[in-house]
Amino acid sequence: MKTKHNYRLLATALLAILTTAAAWAVQAPGIDWNSNTHTFTLYDYNDGATIYYTIDDTDPATSATRKTYTAPFTIDRNIRVRAVAEKNGEVSAETSQRETVETRFYKDGFFYNLAPNTEGNVVELAGASDGVVYQGDITVSATITYQGIAFTVVRIADQAFFRCKDMTSIQLPSTVASIGYNAFYDCDGLKSVDIPASVKRIENNAFVDCSNLTKVTLHEGLQTLGNSAFAYCGRLSDIVLPSTLTSMGDEVFYACSSLKTIAIPNGVTVIGNRAFQDCYSLTTVTLPAALTTIDYNAFENTAIRSIDLPSSLTTIGSGVFRNCDYLSSVVVPGSVTSMREEIFRGCDALVSATLSEGLTEVHYRMFLDCTKLSTVSLPATLTTIGEGAFSGCSVLSTVTIPEN
Repeated sequence: MKTKHNYRLLATALLAILTTAAAWAVQAPGIDWNSNTHTFTLYDYNDGATIYYTIDDTDPATSATRKTYTAPFTIDRNIRVRAVAEKNGEVSAETSQRETVETRFYKDGFFYNLAPNTEGNVVELAGASDGVVYQGDITVSATITYQGIAFTVVRIADQAFFRCKDMTSIQLPSTVASIGYNAFYDCDGLKSVDIPASVKRIENNAFVDCSNLTKVTLHEGLQTLGNSAFAYCGRLSDIVLPSTLTSMGDEVFYACSSLKTIAIPNGVTVIGNRAFQDCYSLTTVTLPAALTTIDYNAFENTAIRSIDLPSSLTTIGSGVFRNCDYLSSVVVPGSVTSMREEIFRGCDALVSATLSEGLTEVHYRMFLDCTKLSTVSLPATLTTIGEGAFSGCSVLSTVTIPEN
């Protein structure tokens, strides 16, 4: 009886093995990790199976982010690789492996971070160690070799050169795609910078308060200038914005008191809050034909003589041209559907203002203290004149108010 019982147990075990083998007729792939090159290699043991893998810890059998393995791949951060093999509609068991990589290293006077959310040997330049002072002209290399691996520099990291006051110029390689937040904040020794054509984005505060910066060269390819990108650059007198630019943040050139002229490219549809406020020397502004919005205080305290507002414009924020002491005349297009208060307040040289057909409102204190305003043309579509709209317009002699 004992022998029969043993045979029965053996048969059950064999059946379980055969069942498992049938369930996983396709073998799971193999994984190999090279710690020197940060490279994963996957192996197929099935003669012709397709290997799928993920690096975001999702299921490689079903994930929408899974990738088809074709060649060894490198990683730049701590991840888990999960993989399955598939052949003739059958999917193997999963195999996985987690590895860590060094994400920061120091070489030739700079720290480098492995660039996040990327595959391949790419890094961002993160700046110097404590106590290192950058002086004079600085050159950033396109590639850096560390432990036998060549890394490409694709970004200047947040605060990389924060308050490097003795640096006079910076040469960036053509591999850099973005310049990070506060990257050159308060570098008041910096006199010139040539941003390579590879740079698509200059982030918030990147060059804020570079008080001696006189020359900035931007190239075609740049798409975004972040908030306050060049704010308080008091000696910057001229800058050419490339035609590829589509986005300008708030206060982008705030208090650039030496800036004289600016031509905003046609791809820009919004001029942000206080974008050119306190640019006291700014006399000439060219607006794009597709502009829809000028946000509040955008040109307050500038020296513009005239402004051609495009027929695409729909929104003018409060105080946009407040205290523009040299603005002599203005035509507001009928396309404008939203206007806020005090748009032309304190424009001491403003003599005439034309509000085009289609406009329905003269907003609160719109022309307050325009002491030389003598002629105003109001459209037949006007329905509302706000409180104090013409208060302090001491020489205003003729205003024709529509019947409605």
